[in-house]
Amino acid sequence: MGVITISLSKDSEKLLRESAKLHYGNKKDAISKTIVKALNNLENSRDDLKINLIEKLKNNNQKLKLSQIKNRNEYYK
Repeated sequence: MGVITISLSKDSEKLLRESAKLHYGNKKDAISKTIVKALNNLENSRDDLKINLIEKLKNNNQKLKLSQIKNRNEYYK
């Protein structure tokens, strides 16, 4: 287990402490558990986005023909 020291704004600190208390009460490790839960949720969100993107790419029936693109700006239209 590692130890990390961070600086938070007053509002962020208040939000973190309130979330920890709401989910875990006044337990000693409530803040740590809250942060770990948030990180796990972030990781799961990213995984879901990746899966969604892959599915969209697989289901995309339009094929990009490189000969149709004349310059880089046309990619961003």
